[in-house]
Amino acid sequence: MTWNYRVMHHVANGGHWYAIHQVYYDSTHLTVKGWSKETCHPQGETIEELKRDIKMMEIACEKEVLKYDKV
Repeated sequence: MTWNYRVMHHVANGGHWYAIHQVYYDSTHLTVKGWSKETCHPQGETIEELKRDIKMMEIACEKEVLKYDKV
């Protein structure tokens, strides 16, 4: 199973917002199999790892937005 970060659109309590989640795919990377319940925040054990995590999140912002309650 593979994963990447994706932006997900949330709708609840009369409002809406966007957040980054980890999204998991089947082995062909074509079908979404699940996603993290909690939103993600950039992190790393070194500055370089933190920069790499931020870059992966920036790439997520260029992809199609997924609907949190529809995937």
